[in-house]
Amino acid sequence: MSFRTISLICAMVAVTACAHTGRLSPDTAVRPASGVPESFSLPAGGTDARDGTCRSPLRDPRTGVELRFVRSIPGLGDYEIPERAYGARAGELLRIDCHTWRAIGFVAR
Repeated sequence: MSFRTISLICAMVAVTACAHTGRLSPDTAVRPASGVPESFSLPAGGTDARDGTCRSPLRDPRTGVELRFVRSIPGLGDYEIPERAYGARAGELLRIDCHTWRAIGFVAR
């Protein structure tokens, strides 16, 4: 393979990656969620959230509803939740601040 071919392939991969991650950004439109807890927790309890690591599953400490991690960007995680939980619509994920495990709101899948 020539250097030019390799460069072209790398450029195509980079453009594809940017197009994919362009949807997932801190500036993505967020729709408010209702009835969320002050913060979510790990099912086993413990483990501090301050390091900003998104973990799965998270649990609503009041109801036991579990959130499953889908994707992340630094400090934020998008989680799948049970249908209609917290006012979710079809095709929405619940965005969580992984430093505090507090809900930010709904984003498009």
